[in-house]
Amino acid sequence: MQALQTIQTIKGTTDLLFWVGETGWPSAGAPFENAVPSVSNAREYWQQAICAIRNWGINVFVFEAFDEPWKPDTSGVNNVEKNWGVWDANNKLKYELNC
Repeated sequence: MQALQTIQTIKGTTDLLFWVGETGWPSAGAPFENAVPSVSNAREYWQQAICAIRNWGINVFVFEAFDEPWKPDTSGVNNVEKNWGVWDANNKLKYELNC
């Protein structure tokens, strides 16, 4: 938020279109230090981060809509790359998207 306020100050306006790109939390895979992939953590990230960003009036591209089980095991780190969707590969919503 501080970065956006700095940009607004430099530009002299708050009338700026701003987007956050590719944010989310994996629902499965191996942990990376204290970051643990799980559906409950993805749900918490949605509520604590994505909803906060939206409440600030900022647009968000969520990474990503659906899980991608076809990605190879070597894709990404800790086998999380297949599991970033808010829907699973069978179009089942993993958690509520309401803010």
